[in-house]
Amino acid sequence: MNNLKKISFIFCCLALSGCATVVPQDTESVIAERVKERWGYLIKKEWNKVYQFETKGYRDSHTEDQFKTKFGSAVLWKNAQVVSVIIDKSRESAKVRIKMNFEANIPGFGGVQKTSTDLLEDWILYADQWWHYNTL
Repeated sequence: MNNLKKISFIFCCLALSGCATVVPQDTESVIAERVKERWGYLIKKEWNKVYQFETKGYRDSHTEDQFKTKFGSAVLWKNAQVVSVIIDKSRESAKVRIKMNFEANIPGFGGVQKTSTDLLEDWILYADQWWHYNTL
């Protein structure tokens, strides 16, 4: 019986040590987390934080104030879900499909309309970090 307790104890320790092992995230998960974080700031309209997700090239050529002007007030984003992340063969860029739920005040449609749409975003890898690639 004593041996059974020892074996059980060892088995439990091994099982619990597996729970504490840090598993590196796959690239798709890393990108998805960056996208979710960026959209969290977009939904909260924290433009200065959203701006920090843009590529260095974009930030070098557009001020934060210029960046903010891209966003109007007619749409209220409610939530965003990453549907898929497709990384190109070079592993340096990715297309991210997002399902966006939002409310929009559309004149002639009886006030605020709740709807959703899919968006496709481009992300690129630079200096070991994934950045939103802004085409505008």
